[in-house]
Amino acid sequence: MLKRPNNCNFTDNTLMRAVCHPIVRLVGVLMALIGGLQALPAYGQAVSSVVPSDKLGITFVAYLNDLDQNAPTRYRRALELGAGWTRYPIYWNVVERTSGQYDWSGYDRLLTADHRAGLQTNAILLATPSFYQAGGSVVGLYEPIFSNGSDTPTPNSGLNPNNVWAQWVFATVNRYKPNGMLAQTVPGVGVRVWEVWNEPDLDLFWSGTQADYARLLKVAYLVIKQVDPSATVMFGGLAYGNPDTEDWLDAVLQIYATDPAAPLNQWYMDAIGIHSYIEARRTALIIARMRQTLERYALSKPIWLNETGISVWDDYPGPTFAADNPLERRWRGTQQQQANFVLQSSAYAFAAGAEKVFFHQLYDDCGNDSRYDAFGLYRNPRGADCFGDHPQADTPRPSAGAFRLLARFFGNGNFTDGQIIRRPDGSVFIQFTRPNSSERITVLWNELASDNTITWSAESLNATLYSYTGEQFTLTPTEGAYRVTLPPAVLNDDPVRAPGQTTLIGGTTFIMVENVIATQQLVDVGTGSALATGVTPRAPLPAQIGSILEPNLSTASFQPVQDIAPPIVGMEALPPTSPTIFRVAWSGADNGGIARYLVWVQLNGGEWTPWLETAQTSAEYSGTVGNTVAFAVWAVDNAGNWSLNTTLQPQAFTQLTQQP
Repeated sequence: MLKRPNNCNFTDNTLMRAVCHPIVRLVGVLMALIGGLQALPAYGQAVSSVVPSDKLGITFVAYLNDLDQNAPTRYRRALELGAGWTRYPIYWNVVERTSGQYDWSGYDRLLTADHRAGLQTNAILLATPSFYQAGGSVVGLYEPIFSNGSDTPTPNSGLNPNNVWAQWVFATVNRYKPNGMLAQTVPGVGVRVWEVWNEPDLDLFWSGTQADYARLLKVAYLVIKQVDPSATVMFGGLAYGNPDTEDWLDAVLQIYATDPAAPLNQWYMDAIGIHSYIEARRTALIIARMRQTLERYALSKPIWLNETGISVWDDYPGPTFAADNPLERRWRGTQQQQANFVLQSSAYAFAAGAEKVFFHQLYDDCGNDSRYDAFGLYRNPRGADCFGDHPQADTPRPSAGAFRLLARFFGNGNFTDGQIIRRPDGSVFIQFTRPNSSERITVLWNELASDNTITWSAESLNATLYSYTGEQFTLTPTEGAYRVTLPPAVLNDDPVRAPGQTTLIGGTTFIMVENVIATQQLVDVGTGSALATGVTPRAPLPAQIGSILEPNLSTASFQPVQDIAPPIVGMEALPPTSPTIFRVAWSGADNGGIARYLVWVQLNGGEWTPWLETAQTSAEYSGTVGNTVAFAVWAVDNAGNWSLNTTLQPQAFTQLTQQP
C-alpha cells in the first residue's frame, strides 16, 4: 500500500456543487429539503447547525503546521464535499519530546479547529519517541499496566510509572476525551474514536512483532476504557499487503484466544480499521476476509475503511516522472480513474458491510518520501510547501465531484441489502435499498475495454442516472427494459503482471436512483437489435457537456456547467449575554460571489421568522430583556444557488440581560 511518513500531511479542496438542487419560496425564499446534505458554517464559527456526513471522512483535512495559513480553506473544502470526519495521528514523539514532559499546544489547536468546523476526529495513537524505543517495540510495554502489579485495576489503583505507553495513552485520552481537560476551555470538543497505531502490518509504521502489537493494543484498550468507558478503541488500520502470509488480525486474535480476560474486555477492540488502495474490487475482498477471520472466533466487530484512494499520474507534477515510465504508472491511475475509484471502492465497502469510508486525501500535500503522490481530491494551492505552482492551483480534480456525489446519496441516512452483481456482460451493479422505502440506489459501471450497451428488466416507471460531472439522465423503460451504453474501462498499464489485459478500476461510474415497483432479481434481457441504443452517459471533458448523449439524440437541454456550487454560510458567535441592542454578523463563501443573505431569528426557542433579506453582512438587532435570541442565515450566490442548511437550527444565540 502507498503510505506517507510521519511528517506527511493531507488536505482537501472543495468541488463545485455537482448537482443543482430545487428551491421553493416561503417568506422570501425557503429551500426544499435535499437528500441529507446541509450547508456547514465556515471554519472558526458557530457550528450548532451542522449536520455533516457521519459515514464519510477525509484523511488530514488539516494538520499542525498549516493551522494559521490554509486551515480555513481546507476545512471549507472538506465541508463543501460533504465530509463529516477527519483522520490523523496524534504523534507521541511530537507531544513528548523530552521524557515526562508533554506539549499539547499544537494538538489543542488542531482538535479545537476540527470541533469548530463540525468534524469528528478519528485520532491515531502513533510514533514512539526515540528514548522509549526498544527495537521495534516500546520500553516497558510488558510491564503491568496498574500500580497494583497487574493488568486489572482495583479501587484507587493508579498506573504503573514503568509502563510509559500506558502513561501516554492515559494522558492523551484524559486530555482529549469529551468533557476532558481541553473541553474545560473548549466546551463540546472531544475525541470518541481512538485508533491504536496505523498499519501495524507494515514495517514503515510498526517493526515490532505481532505479539508486541497485541500487547500494545491490549494496554491501550484497558487504559482508554478506564479513562472513558464510552470511547471506541480501534484495531489499527491494516494494509493487508499479503493476508495469506501476514494476517495480523488473525495472529492477534490467536494470542487473545489464550487470554482469559480477553472475552471480558471485548477482545481489546471495539472496531477494526482497514485500508484499500488502487484496486476497487479488493476493498470488498479484504472486508470479506476480515469478517471470515472474526467469525472463526465467534466475533462481530464494526469495520471502517478509513483509508482508500489512488494517486494520479496524468496531472502535474506526476507526468514529470511517470508519464513515460510504465513501471511508475502501474500503481497509479488517471484523474478519471481516480474519480471512478472513489465511487467503486465506496460501493464495494458499503455492500461488504463497512460502516464508514475515509478517502486519502484532501490535497496532494508533499506525497511519500522523495516521490510525488497526487492522491488529492484537490490540487495543491499556491504557496504550498510542495508543488504549489500548478497552473490550476487549488482546484478540484474529478474525484472531488465523485466524493460530492457519494455524499449526496450515501453520506447520511440508512441503506441496507448491499448486493454486488457482476454480470456476464461485463457490467457491475452494486445495489442498496432505503429501509421502509421503495427507493433503490445502484452504483454501476462497465469493466470491458469497449463501449458496452447493457439492458436489464425494469422494476420502476423511470430511473435517474447521476454523473460525478454534475449531469443527470432520466431513463424510461422500452418494452419493459432499461438500456444504457456504458463507456469503457481503461486497461491497466502494467508491464509486469498483465500488460493490456486487466482493469483494476472500471469505467465511468454512475449512481442510479429508482422507486422499485416489485422486488426482482436483476436480469440480463439481451441486447437484440429490436431495442435501439439508448443513453450513453459519458463523463464529459470540460466544455464538452452536451456531447454525452448518442449522436441521434438531442443535446439542446445540456449546457456547459457554470457555477453550481452552493454558498457556505456561517455566523459569528455571540457572547452568552448581550444588551437589548447589539450587532449580529454573518458571512458566506462562494466561488461566484454572494448575492444576498436571508437571516432568520428565533425567540425563546419558538418559531423561526425572517428578519432580514440583505446583501450586508451585519446588522443591529433590538430585543427585550429576558429573551433568548437565536439566529440562522441562508445565502444565495450570483448564479442562483442557495446554501443547503435547510433545517433551521441556531447558528448563534445569546440572552438579553441588560439595557444598551
